[in-house]
Amino acid sequence: MAAAAASGTYAGTVDLSATLTSGGNPLAGKTIAFALNGNAAGTATTDTNGVATLTGAALTGIGAGSYPSGVSATFAGDDVYAAGSGSGALEVAKASSSTEVTCPASVVYDGSAQAPCTAAATGAGGLSQAVTVTYENNVDVGTATASATFDGDDNHTGSSDSKTFAITQITSDPDAAREAIIAGRANVGIVIPPDYHNLRTREKPADCKTSAARMLASSLGHAQ
Repeated sequence: MAAAAASGTYAGTVDLSATLTSGGNPLAGKTIAFALNGNAAGTATTDTNGVATLTGAALTGIGAGSYPSGVSATFAGDDVYAAGSGSGALEVAKASSSTEVTCPASVVYDGSAQAPCTAAATGAGGLSQAVTVTYENNVDVGTATASATFDGDDNHTGSSDSKTFAITQITSDPDAAREAIIAGRANVGIVIPPDYHNLRTREKPADCKTSAARMLASSLGHAQ
């Protein structure tokens, strides 16, 4: 009995074969039981060449790696022929992974570093885990980039992804503009409304109104 070496991918399937002979002559119509790392994988019947082939044997529970005697084939024997067995090498390759970054189309500027995205790596065999997201240009108004990289594990290769999202201006509403000016964010993330002079006449507490008007006029080159 001679079992052929076999190879497959983690959490996938593998095709197995073995040849049964007696005195150099092939034995047809004999049942061969296959096993992977000692676990039953299925049976197949030898053809006229004495070859039994089992297709699509599951690699469930077998991690990526090399197993010198991972494939075994056994003939139980019958009234004429004695039992026999053989083994072959099994090679299990790492499965691929896929990393996906998910971001909103846009967020509103607020003066702080924006981190609205998430990322996850998925793959064969139930891989599903969160991945750390890193950012570029994620403070000021404009286009920010979010990236994530999965380094791989014992059974999966690595993967990465990146997405962009917009950081938009706060608002053109006069009230919000005044608050942004008071907070020192003028000309960074807001649109200064055309009627900025009206900011001084809105019914707000006197000290806040005066301070906002002075800061606004100063930022636009008008003396108060």
